[in-house]
Amino acid sequence: MKPIKTSKKYLLLCLGFLAIGNAMGQSQEPQKIMGHVSDTDGNPVIHATIKAGEQVVAMTDENGNFSLSKLPSNVQSVTISYIGMRSVQSKLSPSMNVTMQWDNTKLDEVMVVAYGTAKRSSYTGSVTTIGSSEINKLQTSNPVNALKGRAPGVQIYSTSGSPDGGSPTLRIRGISSINSGNAPLIIVDGAPYVSDLSSVNPQDIETLSVLKDAASAALYGARGANGVIIITTKRAKNHQGVNVTFDAKWGANQVAQQRYETIDNAAEYYQAYHRALRNENLYENLNEEGGFQMGDDKTAYEYANKNLEERLGYISYTVPQGENLILENGLLNPNAQLGRIIKGLDNSGKEFNYLIKPDNWYALAYRPSLRQEYNITATKSNDKSNIYFSVGYLDNVGVLDNTDFKKLNTRLKAEWDAKKWLKFNANISYTNLRSHSVGGEGDFGNESSVFGVVNNIAPIYPAYLRDEKGNILVDHMGFTRYDYGQKKYLPMNRPFLSMSNPISDNKLNYGGDQIHTLNVNGGVELKLGRGFKFASNNTLNLIVSRGERLNNPYYGPSAESSKGTIYIGSLISIQQNIQQLLTYSKDFGGVHSIEALIGHEYYRSTDYELAGSKSNLVDNVNHELSGGIEDGKPSSDASLYNTEGWFTRANYSLLNRYFVSASLRRDASSRFHPNYQWGNFWSISAAWNLTREPFFKVKWINALKLKASYGEQGNDGFSDYLYTTTYTFKNSHGSIAIVPNSLGNEDISWEKNANLNLGVEFSLFNGRFNGQIEVFNRETHDMISNFSLARSYGFNNYYANLGNMRNHGVEVELNAELIRTNKFSWSFGVNFTHYKNRITAIPAQRKTKEYEGHYGYESGDFFYGEGLAMGTRYLYKSAGIDPKTGEMLYYKWAPRYDTTKPVMVEDADGHKVQKRDRWGELVYEPLEKVVPDEQGNPTYDDNGNVVKVPAARDRLTKTTDVSEASYFLGKSSHPDLYGGFNTSLTYAGFDLGLDFSFQIGGYILDRDYYYLMTGLKGASGGLAIHKDVLNKTWSPSNRNAQYPRIQTGNAIKRNLTPDVDTYYTSASFLSLNNINLGYTMPKNILKQMTKGQVNNMRLYVSVDNVYYWTARKGLDPRQSLTESTKENYAPVRTISGGLTLTF
Repeated sequence: MKPIKTSKKYLLLCLGFLAIGNAMGQSQEPQKIMGHVSDTDGNPVIHATIKAGEQVVAMTDENGNFSLSKLPSNVQSVTISYIGMRSVQSKLSPSMNVTMQWDNTKLDEVMVVAYGTAKRSSYTGSVTTIGSSEINKLQTSNPVNALKGRAPGVQIYSTSGSPDGGSPTLRIRGISSINSGNAPLIIVDGAPYVSDLSSVNPQDIETLSVLKDAASAALYGARGANGVIIITTKRAKNHQGVNVTFDAKWGANQVAQQRYETIDNAAEYYQAYHRALRNENLYENLNEEGGFQMGDDKTAYEYANKNLEERLGYISYTVPQGENLILENGLLNPNAQLGRIIKGLDNSGKEFNYLIKPDNWYALAYRPSLRQEYNITATKSNDKSNIYFSVGYLDNVGVLDNTDFKKLNTRLKAEWDAKKWLKFNANISYTNLRSHSVGGEGDFGNESSVFGVVNNIAPIYPAYLRDEKGNILVDHMGFTRYDYGQKKYLPMNRPFLSMSNPISDNKLNYGGDQIHTLNVNGGVELKLGRGFKFASNNTLNLIVSRGERLNNPYYGPSAESSKGTIYIGSLISIQQNIQQLLTYSKDFGGVHSIEALIGHEYYRSTDYELAGSKSNLVDNVNHELSGGIEDGKPSSDASLYNTEGWFTRANYSLLNRYFVSASLRRDASSRFHPNYQWGNFWSISAAWNLTREPFFKVKWINALKLKASYGEQGNDGFSDYLYTTTYTFKNSHGSIAIVPNSLGNEDISWEKNANLNLGVEFSLFNGRFNGQIEVFNRETHDMISNFSLARSYGFNNYYANLGNMRNHGVEVELNAELIRTNKFSWSFGVNFTHYKNRITAIPAQRKTKEYEGHYGYESGDFFYGEGLAMGTRYLYKSAGIDPKTGEMLYYKWAPRYDTTKPVMVEDADGHKVQKRDRWGELVYEPLEKVVPDEQGNPTYDDNGNVVKVPAARDRLTKTTDVSEASYFLGKSSHPDLYGGFNTSLTYAGFDLGLDFSFQIGGYILDRDYYYLMTGLKGASGGLAIHKDVLNKTWSPSNRNAQYPRIQTGNAIKRNLTPDVDTYYTSASFLSLNNINLGYTMPKNILKQMTKGQVNNMRLYVSVDNVYYWTARKGLDPRQSLTESTKENYAPVRTISGGLTLTF
């Protein structure tokens, strides 16, 4: 066979067709790309998202693997992302191995700061930022509660558990003034905010930033002395497209107050009061005058039986005739039956049989309630515009009857890039608040205060009027009948707050508020070229509110005195803030970088108030003044406050590792005389990022920054018109009389704070451990002081700038990723602050007292002295309990003895011996000195005797008479350490978070415990008492007790006071603030279930105000820095379940 001959042309043609066919085959069957994603520890990253452009093309499986096919021909790379990790862009290859890094190096965080933003890595000031994920965990009406235990240096005391969240007290790095404001400035989206913070929807907030030092806050000048809290609302994420989120919460509120352990049943109370009555008779002569003789027990028993009903008013037991309620052994008669029929009068004056039996007043006042909240947000973003829209509704029913809080809010936030050089922005929000409330918070002795009554009434009194069968009575109008403790329908009076029943008042009275808040912000931004940019931001805040208070005309004190009253008050409040900013930014080849700001800001706030009242009401339904027929006194008021400031700031960066910043603001305030309205405030700061130095080679340190700042800020947070003399007009028999009101001082000016801050920020072990440590020193000078004047001036007082104060301390914040795998993570964070507060200078005119070497003055319950902390009490010092009599002993300073002159007396045998006082100490004549006249010669009395006085009062002795006792200084109320810690765990879509706050050290006066321990004293009873009176008070068989004897009557009453260090109690606490458990459904499962309509779904359960631990059950130092406050709205625990859907 001959070989076949093939030409070269034919061979080349065949090879060409083969190549074309192979290429066509490849285009028809693309090659499959396989990949694997892991973290730096080699663990697979599960459910990481792989995107080609904006389109999701794949997700990693449980082993971190993924595959790609059918990609568009123009795709050369993909972006791989995962929550909590840095996104990675990787080129396509047949086999891809991608390593992702965890992204928790906080030094790369972008923060909102004064008039702009800054990277934490280059920022020279002190800022703490709380993000939306932490804020949204809480079920709170007031968003600043998210800072509890989360922001170092921040203290929050919440005095009220009312549905609107109350008005918590905020302090940043201590207290800086005695008479001026200590609250921080609140900024919302760049403008000062004076509305109720409950008007801001927490779901709208992106970040809460706390500015604490001069470098961060000095640019706010007059208003930034106490720190600044910046609230930044959300905007659509860039290039997000359309995104809709729905969140719903349904839950229950319950009382979280831990009540003092009081005697809560009638039998034990009658036994305790009977014992106190017996003691009144037994101890009548247990004193020096009576020879310390105990009385007769049989006589004392008869005395107690005779006075029991007279002192208490009510006996709620039926006792067989001829028997006593309390037996001689001090226990309740077993034949006594709870419930007693009493003859009284009905509404018509006819005889009527009533059954009296005790009620649990606290349980009647408080009950569980419901809470529901709904929020919808819609966002859209593209290259030209950014739109955020939200609507929220909250219905929070209070745990106290007739209290609630409803809020409807909406926000529209939009940005539009009209041109590359022109940008417009608008931010409009509207909030409608409606609430019902009751008065009397913090008032122990107000008959209308439900808080005072239910916490302090003995458990022997009825709240209702009942017929003899026990049925609660209803009047002809359908109103439930309540017992007001007045001798009217029943033949006896209740000694404790007679003529009061706030349970009934809460049903029949009315207290309501409506607040409408409209906040409008509009701005324009122009890029002028060459690094210059101009922005104008203008804000209008309009508040219109109306308050209504009605006291019913049927029952209670107001009905008796004025046949009911109605009070209406309205307020229109307008705030305007006009701001212009010119900024310059330039980078010089990565070596030098400059940012500069010049700005102007004008703020004006005006208030207009109008109020009126009427009495003698028609009914309790008409809440208008027309419902009353007798006119009260109308009133009106108007106020104006405005500030204006010019400011500048310059930031310089060298090699992106050395940073310097300086700011200057010149501010004017209307609260000063025109000659002193302007003040200058400034700061200078620097930072050094060591990890960017070529010589820094420590691999396990990812970031290390040192920083320092110093500056001066102002404070004008005091009353208006202190610089000018004011008068009031009064009616003098039909003529106008001018009465001096306050003496002005034209020289009054700014309080100024000088702030020093030193800090270090760090991130270690690939971001798994990071934190910051800061040392601060804040000194206030030219504090506003109040000076008393003699009557001859015609004025009581005036104000002047005299006095200094210092706060210095250290803050520490640490965060750690303890475990970090793709399936499971566990993180832990802690922060704590230690600081000392001292008054360093008091003006000479105010040094009217001296305690323990400190000179200053008394005001209220506190002593303000050089070298002492704010909140230092002057109080009596306990010398224990007299083991002989059971009386409280107090220390007192007595005249110094002349030890050369002993006082001699005769003993029982007639011998001369030196006298001993009651405490067994030898007695001498007092050491005296002659009182000289102006020439230094002795002075004489009317009888010609030389006038002498004790040479000194420095002998410490004891007394049982509190009026003779001496005052001493109490311990500081400021804690030694405060802060919080939190932990969070995630596993397979589940997440669990716990937030704690704590306080260590400091002392609080537990007045409430005192009143419960001494509730049996006095000539009349009816007050609640603590169980400790049964076993911790003095008796002949317990002579080493901690607390004095219990007895009724006024003899022991004169020996008692709450202002003694016996009731000074540790203010330490640990509070579990929040537990949040959630589950996020995997995206691939959710996509299948919803056919791609739902992008994210999270189910969660949240508990707020879970529990707290303190030195004594019932004491809650979270509510006040200085003393117990059980007469406030009880703190509330909220348990809710929720659902979040993102479309």
